[in-house]
Amino acid sequence: MDIVKSNWWVSPYWTVDTGLPNQFNAELEEELYWIAKDIATGRDANPKDSLWEYDRPCLNGLKNIIHYSIKKHVFSLISEAQQLNIEPDYVMAWANIKEPGESIEAHAHNDASLTATYYIRAKENAGDLVLLSTQNIIDDKGAFTNNDKSTLEHIHIKPKEGLLVFFPAYVVHEVQPNRSNDLRISLSTDIKQKIDKDAPNAMILKSWTNSFLKIRENV
Repeated sequence: MDIVKSNWWVSPYWTVDTGLPNQFNAELEEELYWIAKDIATGRDANPKDSLWEYDRPCLNGLKNIIHYSIKKHVFSLISEAQQLNIEPDYVMAWANIKEPGESIEAHAHNDASLTATYYIRAKENAGDLVLLSTQNIIDDKGAFTNNDKSTLEHIHIKPKEGLLVFFPAYVVHEVQPNRSNDLRISLSTDIKQKIDKDAPNAMILKSWTNSFLKIRENV
C-alpha cells in the first residue's frame, strides 16, 4: 500500500494507492446495491444513519484500511494526538454515484476533522477532485467574496479505482463533471477525533478544578 503525503499551501492531503483488486471493488459495489435495494423495498425497515453501521465484509475491510492510514500517517505524526490517545471517530459514510455530466459543487465539511474518499469505479475522465485554496476570498461568514474559482490556487487529484484520498475537512473542494461514459462511484466518510478521557493530558472539566477553587480558596 503506497501512501503519499503532499504539502499544499497550509493544508496537507494524502493519497493512498490501496492496491485493492477489481474483485474487491465489484463486491463492494454489490454490498452498496443491496443495502440500497433493501431500503427501497422496505426489507430494511430501519435504515441506518451511516454505511459503517452495516456489517458487510468489504465495507469492514475498507474501514480498516482508512483507520490504519489515518492512525499511521496523520495522528501518529501529531505529538498531542499521541499524548491524548486520539482515535478516529467515524461520523458518517455515504456513497456518491454520479452519471456522465454530473459534478459536485464546491463545499467543505465544517463539522468534521478529516474527510476521506475511496474510488470504487472511476474510468478515464471521470471528474477530478479539486482542492481549493480560499485564504484570501472567504469572508468572516464563510461566503465567497470572489465567485470566480478559476482564479484560486488549486490542485487536481485524478480519480482512480482503488485510490483513497483524505484531507482536512475544512478544505473547500469540488468534483468536476464526469466526462466518462460510465458511472463514477465513490465512498466518502467524515471523521472526527475521539480523545481518551483517561489520558494524562485530556482536557476535561476536572483539569480546571484547582482554577475553580481559587475563586474562594487559596490553592
